[in-house]
Amino acid sequence: MKLSLPAPYNLYVNQFASFFNKAGYKLYLVGGACRDIILNRGCYDFDFSTDATPESVVQIFKRTRYKVIETGLKHGTVTVRFKGNNFEVTTFRIDGDYQDSRHPDQVNFNASLEEDLSRRDFTINAFAAQIDSTKDAATFLEVVDLFGGLEDIKKKQLKAIGDPTLRFSEDALRILRLFRFMSQLDFEIDNESLKAASALASNLEKISFERKQIELKKIMLSHNPFKALESMHTSGVLNYLLPELSACYGIMQNHHHSYDVFYHTLYTVQFAVKLTRPMLDKADGLDKKDEAKDILINKALNIRLAALCHDLGKPPTMAYKKTVNGVKEYSFHNHQSHSAKIAANILGRLKFPNATIAQVTKLVQEHMILGCKNWSLVQIKKFIVRVGKENIEPLYYEILADRRAHLKDGSTPIDDLEYLFATIKKIISDNQPIEIKDLKIDGKKIICLGCPPGKMVGQILNRLLEAVLENKDLNQPEKLKALATDFIKNSIN
Repeated sequence: MKLSLPAPYNLYVNQFASFFNKAGYKLYLVGGACRDIILNRGCYDFDFSTDATPESVVQIFKRTRYKVIETGLKHGTVTVRFKGNNFEVTTFRIDGDYQDSRHPDQVNFNASLEEDLSRRDFTINAFAAQIDSTKDAATFLEVVDLFGGLEDIKKKQLKAIGDPTLRFSEDALRILRLFRFMSQLDFEIDNESLKAASALASNLEKISFERKQIELKKIMLSHNPFKALESMHTSGVLNYLLPELSACYGIMQNHHHSYDVFYHTLYTVQFAVKLTRPMLDKADGLDKKDEAKDILINKALNIRLAALCHDLGKPPTMAYKKTVNGVKEYSFHNHQSHSAKIAANILGRLKFPNATIAQVTKLVQEHMILGCKNWSLVQIKKFIVRVGKENIEPLYYEILADRRAHLKDGSTPIDDLEYLFATIKKIISDNQPIEIKDLKIDGKKIICLGCPPGKMVGQILNRLLEAVLENKDLNQPEKLKALATDFIKNSIN
């Protein structure tokens, strides 16, 4: 099989290879980049292999304008900043024993291409394509496939290279990568690889929380996290990443639900995926340097993480008692608060950024909206303040995903939800005052009206806000001064 790099990547790669070829070395495009081009995924994260030693790669670029990053030099990897791209170059190598289930104790750089490819994780990641800079950049590249990766792509199958027990014993992170590729590519896992992953799942305890976070993040940003999370549970792998989610399996619910808590959660995640897909599609069309790209990705991720965590507090709050109708069934009083605490623990354990933890826990805490059709305008405005304007849209998506996942036929009513968020949208678009900072008066002016500095200033401002929440027309300087003067007199007297 042959593959072709699209412009302008083909030109960059060809020019990059010329530095190696002129020095007498070979350069191969390897791994995920080849796989993604074959699958037409449009993802070009370029990794290369070469017969040049790591020190030789450094020397090749030493006197050029291209920056060389030597952080992976010990294991044969050098990163070259080449025309806006981070090109990782790894010397052909044979790995020694893996005592820590993550990194080889020794690395031998006296290896062939075949030996180098044989140490990789899955057949679909063991492709190589030689870049010959003497040929036109548009020339099709011949794919080297030594382990049946092309056939596995046809089968939509994930399969470890050689003995899966050996592969996963060498590096336990490969177990999480297995399920991550399952979610990203919508592939199935071959039986032997799945058995080995299940048998060696406990080795994941040796993997850093930071690495686990990266894999979970990629699973949650994929098109099919449901598939991976379900398979991770049935294989026992989930116990070493999200034991709190595994604990939800078999926890039955009330008549408002068709599924146990585990499957309700997975369906909620999948609905959240559908709702946030346009955000990621939009992000894909933006340049990697565009700040809006990261904002959209983080927004989608946090909504999906909130969907994942929103009911994790149900197992510890489960009770079987009579409802108001006299029927006995399961209830989960205040589970949202327990879920928020569990979410904070999980995200903290996995070293997610504080901003992510703050937003996800807020969304989880506020997802139980009941009786909002009867809320007054003041109550709705206070709700906006409590939730935060920046969380309003993500909360809507999370609750909508939750509702859609209640019953198999998706018939759970959402009219109250639509009413609440339509009202909120109007309040925000009208720039109606909802916080003290929105008042047309401040603390200094309150003091000038005769209010003693200190605690009373805040009390007066809060009373003014209460009045303005009831009647937005009162938010005018003169009207607020008059109201404040009366409040001050009554407070002092």
